[in-house]
Amino acid sequence: MNMQNTIAALRGGLLQQDRLLKLDTPLGANVLTVQRAVGRSRIGRAYEFTLDVLSTDSDVELKKLIAQPVTLWIQQGDLGYRPINGYVHTASRLGADGGLTTYQLAFADFTHFLKFRRDQRLWNDTTVDQIISDVLNQHPQAQGHFRFALSKPLPNRSYTRQHDTDWHFVHRLMENEGLYCAWQQADDGKSHTLVITDNLQAFAPLSPETVRFYRGDAASEPDAFTQWSGTRTLQSVTRTTRTFDYKNPSQPSNPKGTSLPTMGGQGELPDQLEVYEYTGAYTYLDQTRGDHLTKVKMEEWESRAKRFHAAGGVRAIDAGRRFTLTDHPEHDRDPADQREFVAIEVAWWIENNLPVASDSADFPYSLREALTQAQDNYGTDPVFRVQHDDGSAGFYLVEVEAQRVSVPYRSPFE
Repeated sequence: MNMQNTIAALRGGLLQQDRLLKLDTPLGANVLTVQRAVGRSRIGRAYEFTLDVLSTDSDVELKKLIAQPVTLWIQQGDLGYRPINGYVHTASRLGADGGLTTYQLAFADFTHFLKFRRDQRLWNDTTVDQIISDVLNQHPQAQGHFRFALSKPLPNRSYTRQHDTDWHFVHRLMENEGLYCAWQQADDGKSHTLVITDNLQAFAPLSPETVRFYRGDAASEPDAFTQWSGTRTLQSVTRTTRTFDYKNPSQPSNPKGTSLPTMGGQGELPDQLEVYEYTGAYTYLDQTRGDHLTKVKMEEWESRAKRFHAAGGVRAIDAGRRFTLTDHPEHDRDPADQREFVAIEVAWWIENNLPVASDSADFPYSLREALTQAQDNYGTDPVFRVQHDDGSAGFYLVEVEAQRVSVPYRSPFE
């Protein structure tokens, strides 16, 4: 397709039809067409995508995009589309060539706004979920778009003080309580919902739930993993804590301290790898609360001790999605519950199957280098190639960090 035909197709919206990627923005239909996308999403944190986009309009006002909602649509194996909705926080004009201008947009979920608000506030006798709700409701983008899926009610905290950004405050509360979050996208692509939980079973399964491990000698299957590896790392083996309360001195039923060893089945671990912490005065009143706080940190270590890493072309995968791995020679012998995993972090490298994707001008700060590196890393396996009926070829790669669902997950304390 020559440049004039490309420009005409862009203006008419033809280059958005049946492509691997589509984009909705406040600028209107067909003003911006996605060329490349790189994204990352993680349980307990956030998601963010950076897009290289093409336009026949060389004078797009960048300020009209900042803090505005956009939706990236990713084509699925059944030719339907999965939306990823968010808010633009960075917009750039990279350059122009032959009637086409390249812009770059970065968008994230609504918790990105929490990084730009700071407060000094106190709560008395309030639960963590109510405190988090109070903070999130200060942001119109979050109102009505978050929910809690907790296995049991949370206790009141006698005194809680915010002195930091909403982002940092909410996350340190969740980490201390053993909570974490993932995201649900509305089917119409117009919103996203934050789901805060203490249990991996609260997260929705992948659809379809089963993901195959693709062998190189088998027929190409896009919705599969072509790489799968496991990693075990050394962690501390015991956590011991002490607190102090002069009104309620320690006694056998409430020793004002905890000591918790790690779970078994992790090999021959050195006994001396203990972490001792004096948590300060009045950390908890009763022993069950102290045991819970210690268990949260131990479960974070245990979660981190064994992780799996995968790569492939699975279109519907996202952080927080549960899936069952099949056709893997090592895991097929495992019990069913040992083959169920949850995606902790997902990274995307996508080049749209546009007729201009590979031969367009290259500009500093574009995503071309990142896409080239990803393609070089994984070679020419057809599982990553996405063809269009007009002969244009795109590229779709996801890298996934996962753990077994049978092991409790806790976000790292940062």
